[in-house]
Amino acid sequence: ELDPDLALLARALEEQVRPPEPDDSFATRLRRRLEAQASASSPNGHVTDPVQRWPWLRFPTSATRWPLVGLATVAVVILALLGAALWTLRPQPVSAQEIIRKAQATLTAPEASQIRSFVLTEVMIADRSGSPLQNMPLVTGPVHPGQATQIRSETRRWYQAPDRGRIENVWTALDANGAMVARRDTLSVSDGTDTWTDDRVTNAVTVSRQTANPGDRTALVPFDSGASDLAAVLKNASTCYAPVLRGSATIAGRVAYVIDLGPSKCPSASAPEINGPRTIWVDEQTFFLLKDVLYDTHGKPLITREVTSIAYNVPIDPSLFTFTPPPGARVQDDRPKPTPSAGQFQQQLAQLAEQVDFPVFVPATPPSGQAPLQPRVDSAPVPRVTISYAPPDEAGQAVTGGPHEVTIVEQRATYSRVAGWTAQAVPTPIAGGQGWLRRGVHNADGTGSSSAAIVLRDGTLISVASFTAAPDELVRIAASLQPIPGGHPPLPNPTPPPLAALRQRVSYPVFVPTWVPAGLTPEPPVGAEQPRAVIQIRYHTDDGGVALTVLEGPAGCCLDADGRKDGQSVVLPNGI
Repeated sequence: ELDPDLALLARALEEQVRPPEPDDSFATRLRRRLEAQASASSPNGHVTDPVQRWPWLRFPTSATRWPLVGLATVAVVILALLGAALWTLRPQPVSAQEIIRKAQATLTAPEASQIRSFVLTEVMIADRSGSPLQNMPLVTGPVHPGQATQIRSETRRWYQAPDRGRIENVWTALDANGAMVARRDTLSVSDGTDTWTDDRVTNAVTVSRQTANPGDRTALVPFDSGASDLAAVLKNASTCYAPVLRGSATIAGRVAYVIDLGPSKCPSASAPEINGPRTIWVDEQTFFLLKDVLYDTHGKPLITREVTSIAYNVPIDPSLFTFTPPPGARVQDDRPKPTPSAGQFQQQLAQLAEQVDFPVFVPATPPSGQAPLQPRVDSAPVPRVTISYAPPDEAGQAVTGGPHEVTIVEQRATYSRVAGWTAQAVPTPIAGGQGWLRRGVHNADGTGSSSAAIVLRDGTLISVASFTAAPDELVRIAASLQPIPGGHPPLPNPTPPPLAALRQRVSYPVFVPTWVPAGLTPEPPVGAEQPRAVIQIRYHTDDGGVALTVLEGPAGCCLDADGRKDGQSVVLPNGI
């Protein structure tokens, strides 16, 4: 009745695997042990006849060896068959690259692993004490970098295939004594059509259209945001890392592969803190990412993100995927809207100009071949006006930020803001105001960095930017800007505060170089808008390019975490 392959294996073992034959003394000892065992196990205490219990264990002197040889052979065959069965059922060998490939698929589309729903809780801990994390986008927030030494967050996620999700996140920043210095509490609900984001601290709500790609669920699954975006890490794993499978571990009650990615082979110059070694834990059954640890170069964990509880394919109350703005909430609607007519556009601009405390400008000559989108006002962190233009076939689907759009952003000017916007720009004559031009990198597919013409006019700082429009076209649009009738009257352009005024605002001494390379001209210092803020002094060349920047801040602030301070130590002429 055996499977033919197993029968063949048994015959091969019987012929080829011969156990050593036992001698007579071993047979005698074995018989005595079996008889003693039979006596000890008899239910009524009587000694039973071992020949009756084990008829195959007869040991006549003339045939002592062969029955035992047969027994041993049968045992070997049984063990071999058992081993064959276990070998068939063993976990199939996998490579780290294959695990990562499947994890990437699950990250963007959980249904690839037969996950139709899940409920999970994840925690994130980022250690900023003496580390470059103070400058990481992942952990910045409404707190000065020098105050927080650790960032903690707890996130709960609900997902229902194919496109509904709910994310509740509480984010806290702690100082060296463990006291909370900042807190965020946000809710994001995706109902299959729109995504609502509620800032529960400020009672500000934003609604946007969900992605048009039905397979993109990155916003609904773990570890989706920040400078350490795991989607990008997994995508580049084969080229930027050397992943190695280190075994398995249990995370949130699930058995997970442990993948050591090693340090990044594609180091980031702007965010060196993400170049250290990294380890990820991947669910062996679903290939769901359950844990991620980023280490510094000394092996100290910088960011730890871990799923602490998870349940797959569970029923979820549909009401969790609906959202109604709370009373008194400021709602910003970023969903695509129909392209306004000329009359509607002028009316929208007039209403918009009345909502801000600075003059608003609109180009008299719109971008060629493009139609206006509905303008909007953003209230946080400061009032800002956005006017966008897009090709007619895209205007009805876009809001702002598309690769073929021309986007005009306007804010009330401060000297620090002007310095920040123009840091990578060169002075350019633009009619009607003071102008700069920043040239970006343009690719045929619309990617790269955007170019921008920047104008300071009547107290308003204006950026005219695009990924695809030529810089000369942006300058032409900027030169045609006209104030919207009925808007705020002109304001004086900001002037740089004297260094003495900046020194009074900060709690640390401010130093000024007495020697710089020839040909450099200092610009007025900027910053110090908060007591612990950094002051910046820039020096430019004759063509307007910034050649030297001096940054100063209090001990313990973000400058201490600058990776460049770990370079070679030198002694200055003054002994410092």
